[in-house]
Amino acid sequence: MKNVNDAMNDQLKQFAEFQAKSMEQMLPFANLASDATTRLLRKNYEVMGDWVDFAVEQSQLPLKGDAPSDVAEAQMANAKKLSETMTTRATEYAEIAKSWGSQAQATTEKTVGKAVSKAKAA
Repeated sequence: MKNVNDAMNDQLKQFAEFQAKSMEQMLPFANLASDATTRLLRKNYEVMGDWVDFAVEQSQLPLKGDAPSDVAEAQMANAKKLSETMTTRATEYAEIAKSWGSQAQATTEKTVGKAVSKAKAA
């Protein structure tokens, strides 16, 4: 019975080693995807904050008792401010995408280089 347990343990150990080796090349990409997701979620959080601020400001303007024309003017100014903020945010999203593309390319080149080196050594 001990031989059977030893054989099973060896097989499980070999399987774990094989799995670790096969996943080793994917780990840099998983880290890259995790970082990109974190950055995007944080940026989305900022954008939602911008929209919440805009909505609160817009809803409070009519309650201040100003003349309707003053309220409309203030609402248009807030809308323009939001538009400018969203333009800035769009640029920030583009920078995130550009950065991610550069990182993905570098990670691919590094990973492929390692694989080629291992293949040549074998």
